[in-house]
Formats: sequence, structure tokens, C-alpha cells
Amino acid sequence: MWTQHIALSVTILLSWIWIYSPWSAYTIQALSVIVIAYLLISRLRRHSHAGVSLFATHSDVLLLTSSILLIVWFTGMSQSPLLFLIYVLIFGVSLLYSPSAVVTVAIGTLLFLLPDMIEKQSLIGYIEGVALLCLAPLAYFFGRAFKEKEDAEEQAVLLHDADKLRADTIAQDVAQVLTHEKDRLSTRDVDALNEVLEQTELMRK
Repeated sequence: MWTQHIALSVTILLSWIWIYSPWSAYTIQALSVIVIAYLLISRLRRHSHAGVSLFATHSDVLLLTSSILLIVWFTGMSQSPLLFLIYVLIFGVSLLYSPSAVVTVAIGTLLFLLPDMIEKQSLIGYIEGVALLCLAPLAYFFGRAFKEKEDAEEQAVLLHDADKLRADTIAQDVAQVLTHEKDRLSTRDVDALNEVLEQTELMRK
């Protein structure tokens, strides 16, 4: 989990360094590279195993974070009409990462915008900053509820699979008994075993 916080912090820091460096003149080109990288990783994900898919998920979040920050900077920072993209980013991180990563994104993006807020002394900029901090707890609880629901669904699937496995084992044992020992069993015992087989069929559904 800490790797998520570190990766997000480094991504925000690198974005901040970029906008105050001479390389900021090439922001449009950088965004183009980010988009191409995202498309390549998305293509790779379609033909990959679980490890690559996990890498792709991390890449999605980090590429999304850097691209949104660069777009917000390019369009006016704290007074950008696209500042709402940071709100989208916060909720996206709460769904794709651990909910606690929202705190890192909220604080990091606020620090990213803070120099511009101080320089422009804009009331709207300060309001946006406060809104950003107020939105973080909401995104955290939203992400936590989503994760809990997802974990519950996965647990239900695992329990269902375990029940099916037990049902298969029981059915095989009963079938062997009926095949090899049927002549020695009473009618009542055969009926009882057949009823067990019916129950295992229900367990498989």
C-alpha cells in the first residue's frame, strides 16, 4: 500500500518540477507521449497475465495523475476551467487504489496548486482548494464502501466455488458406492444416497 503513496507523491512532484522547468514549453508534446503510453499499456493489458495487468493498473493511475496535472497547469492552474478533473482524479484513485491513497492525492494536488493560489491571491482559487480538501473524505468513504462490496463479492464467489468442490467430491464418493455396493445396500439406503446426489446437484448451481 505504501508503494501507492510513494508512486503518487513522486508523480505529483515530477509534474511540479516539470512545470517550473524549461521543459514546460513542451507540455503538449509530453501529453501526447502520455496518451501514446496509455494506449500501448492498454493494448498490452488485453494480451497479458495478472502481473502485467497489475502493472497496467498502476500505470493508468500515474499516467492519469500526471496528465491531469499538466492539463490543469496548461489551462490556468487554480483558475483553470478544467480544475474539476482533479476531483475526478480523486474519485478515480479511491476506486483503483486503496482509499487511503486519496489523502496523498488531495494533499499533493493542493501543494501543486498552492504557489499559484498565493501568487494570484484569487478567492476562487482558495475556494477550490477548500473544496478539494472537503471532497477528499467523501472520496475516501466512497472508495472504502466500493472496496468492501468488491471484497464481499469475491468472498461469495470463493465460498460458492468451495461448495461446488465439496459437492463434486461427495457426488463422486456416492456414485462409487452406488456403482460397486448397490447390490449389498437396502432400498432405503439407495434412496438415501440418491437423495444425497440430488442435494449435491443443488449445491453446484
